[in-house]
Amino acid sequence: MLATMGLITGLLLVACAPHQVPPQAAEPAQGPVNREAWLAELAAEAERDPTVASSMETAIEVVTVREEYVFLAQVRCGPQLSGEYGMTMQALLQDDDGSRYDLLQTQCTEGGDERSFYFNIDVVYQGYMEHFGQ
Repeated sequence: MLATMGLITGLLLVACAPHQVPPQAAEPAQGPVNREAWLAELAAEAERDPTVASSMETAIEVVTVREEYVFLAQVRCGPQLSGEYGMTMQALLQDDDGSRYDLLQTQCTEGGDERSFYFNIDVVYQGYMEHFGQ
């Protein structure tokens, strides 16, 4: 992802094998609050409410890429909520105001339900730009 961050001007698609987690998911969590607990609460809410993180307007603001995968790993799906979502496609998006988003398209391991999750990555992007001097 680092090599592609400078290319965000519209849409960048990254195909992934179902249920594959990219290596950047190993980045350490950061933030002044217990963000993993907060993400767990959001994941539980996403199980009940399909509008959670379903658009740029409802995107989850993350401070590391890892948080996207922490969230995704906790959202259960399927008729008995015993399945989990695996990523099938990733896209980097930018809105008219310049905010950047990571879109993860997923499929449930139980029943095959497909769902898209949006994450606001402005903080992540800003950190990369500051780190690499751009």
